Amino acid sequence: NKDFLALLTMILLWLIFFWRLFTPIGEDQASLKNGDFSGQFVAFGAYQYERMSQGEIPLWNPYNNAGLPFIADTQAAVFYPPRWITMGLSSLAGEWNYNALQLEMTFHVLLYTLLMYAFMRRLTLGNAYSEFASFIASVIIGYGGYTTSYPPLQLAVL
Repeated sequence: NKDFLALLTMILLWLIFFWRLFTPIGEDQASLKNGDFSGQFVAFGAYQYERMSQGEIPLWNPYNNAGLPFIADTQAAVFYPPRWITMGLSSLAGEWNYNALQLEMTFHVLLYTLLMYAFMRRLTLGNAYSEFASFIASVIIGYGGYTTSYPPLQLAVL
């Protein structure tokens, strides 16, 4: 089946593209560079994990300015389903860490490419080159400059 082969290839490309985040070999490991991702989203995730691990919904963030309503901050992603999965996996690991958020980000890229493939397949049904065109479109959107140059942007597109 061509669809299965395309999906398998997209997963393989995803693993190849992010291999330095997944490798257990210390000398080969890499992390995302400093910026909003490491400065803001890691702190938000750590605060959310801290509150939720104590059985609380993080309503208020006392650490920003004189305090901010954390639950109302869309960038905090308190009720965002992938963040809850990340929180659950972090809970199994026993702590929140930078790698958990990097893994969440990589899954967004995989989801982004797979959903683009499904969308393009729907748009091009009946076309003889539907599978190929859908595969190319998903690879371009998933690994092109728009997505890879600034990781939080894929959330705006999803």
